[in-house]
Amino acid sequence: MPYSHPLSGDLEEWEEQRVRQVVDIFLRRHSGIPGYDEDDLYQEGHIAWLRARKTYRAERGASIRTYIARVVENRLTDLAREARAASRRPAAGVDSLDAALGPDGGSRADYLPDDAASPSDEAERAELAERIARVRGRLPARQKDVFDALAEDHQKVRIARDLGISRDTLYDEIRRIQDACRDAGLEEFLR
Repeated sequence: MPYSHPLSGDLEEWEEQRVRQVVDIFLRRHSGIPGYDEDDLYQEGHIAWLRARKTYRAERGASIRTYIARVVENRLTDLAREARAASRRPAAGVDSLDAALGPDGGSRADYLPDDAASPSDEAERAELAERIARVRGRLPARQKDVFDALAEDHQKVRIARDLGISRDTLYDEIRRIQDACRDAGLEEFLR
């Protein structure tokens, strides 16, 4: 039975076909996402595109078909990452770090350094780093250079001078980088 999204009346037929195509390509490349069947993924893709549709700007250079693909791929990638993270979570009934190990009363927590980050903090940092790397990987070469210089906290005057570009051009590149970060849901990275 063909898939029909409940909100499909809000999308044009070519948009629905593009979402379906992107999901199909994703499923060919990946073995699926635990907890999601094919129809669930189509629905997630449609919803992601419905939400992001109003953010498309032709003047940014990407075709609308490419933009749809990025939106849907990002949503499916996020779902896959969430499923992987959930599979790494401990099962119910796992002992606490504070549970006594033996008659001496020591616990697992006694063997952890005091400044150790929690596993959830580590997972969040790793996920954020992966999302940032994905955005950086999609940037053109000069924007990557600007991105890297900003990450190293260089002054804008120095960045423009080192790259041999005007400050106006630098600010244009920064806006494009901010747009790419915003499109990837990295608003917290835009400070």
